[in-house]
Amino acid sequence: MGAITQNGFNLLHTFGTNNFFAGSREGNFTTTGSANTAIGLVALANNTTGGFNTATGQAALLNNTTGGNNTANGVSALSSNTSGGLNAAGGANALVLNTTGSLNTAFGACLRRAPAVNTLRSLFLALERDDLEAAFRRHADALNGTVQVTGK
Repeated sequence: MGAITQNGFNLLHTFGTNNFFAGSREGNFTTTGSANTAIGLVALANNTTGGFNTATGQAALLNNTTGGNNTANGVSALSSNTSGGLNAAGGANALVLNTTGSLNTAFGACLRRAPAVNTLRSLFLALERDDLEAAFRRHADALNGTVQVTGK
């Protein structure tokens, strides 16, 4: 087992059986879990016996210890998971509050609070005008009269 370090932190290693870890402080050197892949700052950093997990993104599956067969893609995706298994989470904070639940799927950003106006503005400006309008029209069609218009 070899490890490449940078500034005193693990950067790349393959500790354990069929594991691959890349990114600052990802994975650990005590796991007995096998067939794990972690890419990103502190991704899958606390794993003990969990196996067959894939974590990509900063803090993805950060607190996983015994959970297996999980896939977490995105910043903090499934970061609170400890023993839940067979979960799939894609997007920032997707399934961030799951700790022991299994067989869950979530895709998309899960925001902890409403985004700031400047954040929304930046997001809207990054999108193509026609795509943005189409998305709003699809959303309006999905509401299908469920929102009452009061003229205000």
